[in-house]
Amino acid sequence: MTTSTAQPPTSPRPEALGLLPEDPRRTRTRVDPFPFTPWLRWLLRLLLALPYVAASFVTSALGVSAGHPNDLEAERVAAIDWTRADVGWVADLYPPVGTLVSTLVTRVIPLGELGLSLLGALAGGYFLQKILEATTQRELRWTTRLLFLVGIAYNPFTFALVTEDALLFLSIGFFLLGTQELVRFLYWSSTRDGFRAGNLLMLSALTDPLGLAFVVVAGIAALFYVPDDLERPGRRRASMLVALFPTMGAFSTFLFLMWAFGGLDVAAIAATLDGTGDRFLEVIELGRSPRGLLLFLATALAWILAAVERRARSIVFSIVAIVIYYIAIVLGIGEDATGAGIWLMVYSLVALFVRRARTPAALVTITTVAVLAIPIVWVAALLNPTVHAWWVALLGS
Repeated sequence: MTTSTAQPPTSPRPEALGLLPEDPRRTRTRVDPFPFTPWLRWLLRLLLALPYVAASFVTSALGVSAGHPNDLEAERVAAIDWTRADVGWVADLYPPVGTLVSTLVTRVIPLGELGLSLLGALAGGYFLQKILEATTQRELRWTTRLLFLVGIAYNPFTFALVTEDALLFLSIGFFLLGTQELVRFLYWSSTRDGFRAGNLLMLSALTDPLGLAFVVVAGIAALFYVPDDLERPGRRRASMLVALFPTMGAFSTFLFLMWAFGGLDVAAIAATLDGTGDRFLEVIELGRSPRGLLLFLATALAWILAAVERRARSIVFSIVAIVIYYIAIVLGIGEDATGAGIWLMVYSLVALFVRRARTPAALVTITTVAVLAIPIVWVAALLNPTVHAWWVALLGS
């Protein structure tokens, strides 16, 4: 009598699929990309971007995008006369990175408003892959990773922001990724991460006017997140300088060029500040509305998560971030036409920095926050008149 030595079929290892490092002796580190193989990363980014790409073509074909930020930006850069003999067009370049990108996709390629929408869609796929990568590096459960991904990616707010306000979305994306690198720099003292953080935050400030507020938020984060065991005299100020210096240098240089070539219009600045009172009343009214209540509820969920993980500083930081965001809007520094920017910022910060649950209570809390955030964001989006009308038009197609 013979006994069979056949082994039952086994599923391929993650290393064979390119999801993890191929060397079996090497364990995954916190900075390994996910998926580990480059072509799989780009494939994942494209797959995550497909729903946004489809929405971009649909909204452009239906004319739904008319009057939205991408459409207005395309009109603005179309009016810039690059053939002028003088350099007066310098005044029209602010924000410079955003203007150059808009000019490239709307005039040089040229795709007009659709070009900006597709740019936002492709950037959305890249950003979502980074969210999934961050949650994988923190060894969250797959169910938790998917809940965060679905909550961030697939709701009317994110669709509207990605496809209708590409520059603001890019600015928020640069800010979130820069803040992630900044925290690594603060905890690991990695010069490379500090360099990346400074440059990503600079891109945020130079892509959309609201990016300036994001950089201020990141500078304050540098004060909050220095670990106590790494505290040294002057370390907090030095960390803040690492975060802010590239932006300060680029911004001051651009302001000097505008001043030198007559681009600073004092009357236009005064006119912007004249509307401060009206914008302040609008923000107060938003805070009293159901949408404001839902924003507070979503932020409170993040506070509960921070309390369970013993990150009291995160609670203070989230309050400061929201306050600075709305101060920038009140002062007329920038505009969040869809109202989606603050939601994406708060929710993504939670997903980027949540840690692996080490106790049953922490696991329940993380899962509960990830589940509850999904209906909260959906309800808030559908209560927003601009986003609701856009969403109905998109689905009605």
